[in-house]
Amino acid sequence: MKKIFATIILALFVFAPLAVTEAAQEVAAKKTTRGMAKPAPSPAWMDKAVRALVHGQYDAVIAYCSDAIKSGHNVGSAHVLRSVAYSNTYKFDLARADLNEAIKLDPQDAMLYAGRGDTYFAQREWKKAIADYSKAIDFKNDFVSAYMTRGLSFEGLRDYNAAISDYTQVISLQPSYDFAYYTRGLLYADQKNYNDAINDFTKAIGIKPENVDYYYHRGLAYMDQGSDFEALEDFNKTLELDPKNRHAAEMRDKLSGKTVIAAKKLV
Repeated sequence: MKKIFATIILALFVFAPLAVTEAAQEVAAKKTTRGMAKPAPSPAWMDKAVRALVHGQYDAVIAYCSDAIKSGHNVGSAHVLRSVAYSNTYKFDLARADLNEAIKLDPQDAMLYAGRGDTYFAQREWKKAIADYSKAIDFKNDFVSAYMTRGLSFEGLRDYNAAISDYTQVISLQPSYDFAYYTRGLLYADQKNYNDAINDFTKAIGIKPENVDYYYHRGLAYMDQGSDFEALEDFNKTLELDPKNRHAAEMRDKLSGKTVIAAKKLV
């Protein structure tokens, strides 16, 4: 489980920057237009900062935002965008300091608490991350990503039942979220609840049939359940999608050898 959990965290942070960028743009735009009869165009510094953020020019983002903060213009937006740049350069303490300032300006913004939770998550400070995700959910009770990352944080604390509860909530809010089925399936498999694990992996496969991991872990669940034929089919499918998958090859060979032995006993 530790290895799987570490892989999940790594995957989240490999793909996090785009999602964070989109969230930052949403929050920044909202803060710029709040209280106005009609949405106003983004200020020039924000357009430049967002473009720099999309292109990974984090020093430029920090510079644009720092100038805006010094000038007193759109301070909340500047803190949010600068926090994203700091997070993408692994300066999580500085990112959190910016989010603290943004929260002072808007203490009921769920996105800000979730963003601060992400900085704690990145540093494996699970309890603090959970507290912030919970605060975000208090303000936005359909906040899918907050439930998802809170669930992963509960896994960090080995509170697997709480994690399952959060993944179940994610699925109820967004039934097409394949990753939620997968992570819940992994926990069910760890609890030797193989039927539910297989059902979850099957759901994930139905949503994203090209994902190798879903077949592989369903194969493991089938194997642990004693359903060798179904397990062999899943390991073969894994190898069809990823011919160099060493783990699937080992499991396939193990089951194939077991089948040969069984056949000889019948002769």
